[in-house]
Amino acid sequence: MSFASLNAHNNIDLSRRDDLWSLYFVILDFLEEKLVWREVKEYTMDEVKEIKTNCLNNPERMLWDKTKNIEEVRNIFYYIKGLKYQDMPDYQRIKGQLISIYERNQPIYMQPKEHLLFNQRTQALNNT
Repeated sequence: MSFASLNAHNNIDLSRRDDLWSLYFVILDFLEEKLVWREVKEYTMDEVKEIKTNCLNNPERMLWDKTKNIEEVRNIFYYIKGLKYQDMPDYQRIKGQLISIYERNQPIYMQPKEHLLFNQRTQALNNT
């Protein structure tokens, strides 16, 4: 439910575009964006649908908080929004946007995780 497209909520035939909406919600989740409809587990399906509709109709105000300054997030959103049911998505375009997000934030992703540092320290102590 969290990552379903609005068409899935509305029982409308799904297409590749809907897969991209699901991917988009996952991307926002990976980027630690607050997805309002996931905040309360007790939301009904109708409430989730209404919240998603409001968010998608006004993403600047209701969808993007942490990601508001990430141009690629906006680019992907408006690209998907412009797709029609029968359209073949340009997956390379989306891939390029994701690579751009990664490259601009690479120092964040390349920082050693605490558990890896602990393992390295432990190994170093064992080898002395």
